[in-house]
Amino acid sequence: MAEEAKVTIPEPKPGSLANLSEEQKKKLDEFKAMLKEKNEFREEEHNDHLLLRFLRARDFDLTKTYEMFSNCQKWRESINIDELCTSFEFPEEEEVQKLYPRFYHKVDKFGRPIYIEQLGPLDLKKLFNVTTEEKMINHHVYEYEKLIHKRFPACSNRAGYHIETSCTIMDLKKVGLFQFAKAFSFIKSSSAIAQDYYPEMLGQMFIINAPLLFTSTWKLITPLLDPVTVKKIKILGGKYESEIFKVIDPENFPKFLGGTCECLECNGGCARADQGPWSEDKYSKDVDWPPKYCYARVEAKKAAAAQGEAAAEGEKPAEGEKPAEGEKAEEPKAE
Repeated sequence: MAEEAKVTIPEPKPGSLANLSEEQKKKLDEFKAMLKEKNEFREEEHNDHLLLRFLRARDFDLTKTYEMFSNCQKWRESINIDELCTSFEFPEEEEVQKLYPRFYHKVDKFGRPIYIEQLGPLDLKKLFNVTTEEKMINHHVYEYEKLIHKRFPACSNRAGYHIETSCTIMDLKKVGLFQFAKAFSFIKSSSAIAQDYYPEMLGQMFIINAPLLFTSTWKLITPLLDPVTVKKIKILGGKYESEIFKVIDPENFPKFLGGTCECLECNGGCARADQGPWSEDKYSKDVDWPPKYCYARVEAKKAAAAQGEAAAEGEKPAEGEKPAEGEKAEEPKAE
């Protein structure tokens, strides 16, 4: 068995739990107290790392941070995030993967999970004959939750420090500007979810095989992104390997993209093998995915709904029983 590559542990970024100023510590405590006062703090879910991601995204401005955090919680309620995490099914995934390859594959030199997305095969018309935009968005959200609760913890266990960002490769090989324009609205929706509800999770992004005319298209995208996010993105042409290999070891990069990794075809190759610390028991055995609190809340909702139905049934008069004084008798149904 090949020896695992050593992880380069970076300096903790300012505003992270390992590198807080006294003022930032105070803001964190105040934000937590604010949520508790509003009865919106969930001990099992709202850990310091999560709260700090929102604080950093709004430069530790408590008013702006609370607005962003509150909007996120409302959105999570609206999409039934607990049910999504515990019972989401995507049987068309294999067909979707052929039309829009997106996958996690091993880790970079900093121990961060590598996410690869290939836009070349994307044909929205064919894609939405196989699935729906709603299911694609739900799958996108499901993968974000899995990233937070499974991939990041396993990567952290392997690296020996807290990991909460990923390294993204966006492959534009064979992507025409017309094709990109047609996919723009869908990409815009996905980007909005990442920026609004999963802030501060991008460590670095490489856009590879970018056509010469992509620069003009890029100008349409940058206004959708936070300026801090834009600084993390490098646009590269077809000769990108030397730049990529500064951050990713060749043995962790798929051969079809210029690396040396060839995952077994019986496991679906690199695009389907889902190789990484999250697939190794020694790093993932203590990982809580889906989170236990999601199951608990789903069961609590079911119990509350059943109790409500039972109470409603109990309020109905029994057959043959006269309704209480002041209540209107139910009219017989026409045969």
